[in-house]
Formats: sequence, C-alpha cells, structure tokens
Amino acid sequence: MTARPPLARWLESLAAADQRPSLVTIIGDSITAGANASGGGRRGGVGRRPSHRYADLLARALNAELAPPRPDRALAWTGGGWFEVERRTQQLRFGWDRASGHPESCGLGGHGCRLGAGDEVAHRALCDGVDLYFTASAEGTPLEVLIDGEPVVMLPTAGPRLRSGRRWASSALPLAWHDVRVRGTDAKATARLDGGYFHRGTRSRGVLVHVGGHNGWSTLDAVRHRATFDHLAENPPDLVVWATGTNDYATGPDELEASLADAMERVARTCPRADRAMVFPYALPGRTAWDRFREAAVRVASTTGTALVDLHAHLGGAPPTPESGFLSPDGLHPGDVGHAVIADAILAVIRPFPT
Repeated sequence: MTARPPLARWLESLAAADQRPSLVTIIGDSITAGANASGGGRRGGVGRRPSHRYADLLARALNAELAPPRPDRALAWTGGGWFEVERRTQQLRFGWDRASGHPESCGLGGHGCRLGAGDEVAHRALCDGVDLYFTASAEGTPLEVLIDGEPVVMLPTAGPRLRSGRRWASSALPLAWHDVRVRGTDAKATARLDGGYFHRGTRSRGVLVHVGGHNGWSTLDAVRHRATFDHLAENPPDLVVWATGTNDYATGPDELEASLADAMERVARTCPRADRAMVFPYALPGRTAWDRFREAAVRVASTTGTALVDLHAHLGGAPPTPESGFLSPDGLHPGDVGHAVIADAILAVIRPFPT
C-alpha cells in the first residue's frame, strides 16, 4: 500500500465543513462506545443529558470551532436517543449512538436490533430530521417507518447479499417534537435496524461522527466483522479513526501488528479517499511487553501513512494512576476525565488549530 502524507485530505474537508458536511468514522471497542462515560444514559452515551464519551466531546469541539451557532442555523445537540423496543412478550431497550454537537453520530450495528411482526422501536425527539441505518440481506423483510403516526416509508431490507450500513434519510421536518417509530412486518423473519440519529440543525454542513464501538472487541474482531467495512463503503468518510484498545493486549504484539496492517489496508481499499488515524491505547498497570505493542503500532502507522494518536505518550509514558482520575472505579475503562483526555489527544492530531 502506498503511503501518503497523513490527513491532507481530511484537513481540506475540515476546512470546508462550514459549507458542506464532513464525516468521521471511529471504529473501536467499548471505550469508543462510551463505557463508563457519564451523561446521556446507558449504552454509549445515549440519552437526554450531554454525554461525556470521547466521540461526543470530539464532535462538539470540532463543530463549535468550525460553525458557531447562529439563529438561522441551529447546531444544538438533540438531547435524546432512546428507542424503546416493545415486544409482545417482553420490553427491551436498545441504545442508539449519538454525538452531541451538530449533527449526531450513529452506531454501526453494535446497538442494533432485529424486528419482526409485533416488534416496534419508538422514540420522541426534538428534531428536524431522522436518518436510519439498516442491514439488507436475501432474507430481509421490510421495516415500516412512521413519523407522528403517519406511515412514511417501508425500508427495503431485502437485497442480493448481506450488506450493512444502508441509509435512509427523512425529508426535512419542522423543528418540533416528533414521534418516530420503526415496525417489523413479517411474522416468520426479522430485519435488522443498525442505528440512527436525530438531527437538530441542518444536514448540509458540519462534522458528523459515526461511532462503531463494540464491547469486548479487539482489532482482529473489527477486521473480521464485515459490517465494519460495509458501513465504510456505504457511507464513505473523510477520516477513519481506528481506535485500538486494551482488548488488544490479549493477542500479543505480533498479532496486533498483523491485525492493524490488515485493518489499514482494508480501510484504504474500501474508502480510498479517506484519511486514517490510529489511536494507540493507554497502558494498564502490571501489563508486560508494553513497548513491543507500541512499537508494532508505530511501524504500521509509518508504513501505511496513518496518523498516530499515542495515548501512552500523551499520558507521559506511564500507566494512568488512580489519583489522576483517568480511570473509572473499575480500573480498566476511562471515566469522564479519561474520555476528555482521549478527545484532547485525538484533537491535537487531527485539527490544525489550538484548543
């Protein structure tokens, strides 16, 4: 794979984001999904309060600087993101990823659900537009979308092969509280709804963030998951942030290097116009061979023309201490302080202007 100067195209897109939308897609594990970040609600910062996960902080920071709020172009975050799944035999809740700022992030299937006849997801949000993402397959059955009680569309989830990341966007809605429902239609089969977001503000400019955070995943898991690359192909980003996490320590330095090289090659092949950044995680107390993991990531970043966000170096080259407040009480995932540090480290690499 031919290396190129990291982030040149992304910086061009970022500079023009006040006139047209720019898309960032983050792929990672539970930390990316928002584990232990406060606000928003359960499952990846989805809820009615501002989320403190690093993806949300990243989206807010980028949009606050590129497009200050104006009366004619509202950029406020929506303040909502729950879809309640109502089944005939049980009630379940699935979080739908979103990022605060202008517009919102969406999940890549990590918080999706399957809907058959009698199944319905519903959410009431202050918004002026809705985007839904779904998976098409040969066995797919239509999903009915209703807005404010009126049928709007039947999502075509049937296709010649399995394909995630398909998108449907509503027409512009009056900025108001809208009731959005998605219903399964088939008693014998189900269709998968992958994710979605509610807009409050124009879709025509600003930085959008798509979040693909899956609990327990390593880089190898993400590479093996076809929906990862389906979504990139269906929704070509300007920047892909591949966020390695502490789950990668269970593999080994050589395995990590091979997986990261494979990931960067597949990202480049799937969306050749996207720039790439790689996040190398923080150290954990008691882990061995730390330098070998880091050296593996540095080699892959160098040989593939990928910008490197080195959290280990950002934290002074040592594991975070309990006194720093970086880690949450579980001693593994970052808390609010940690998510803020991660966002700052990424911003220091991917944007050309100071905080």
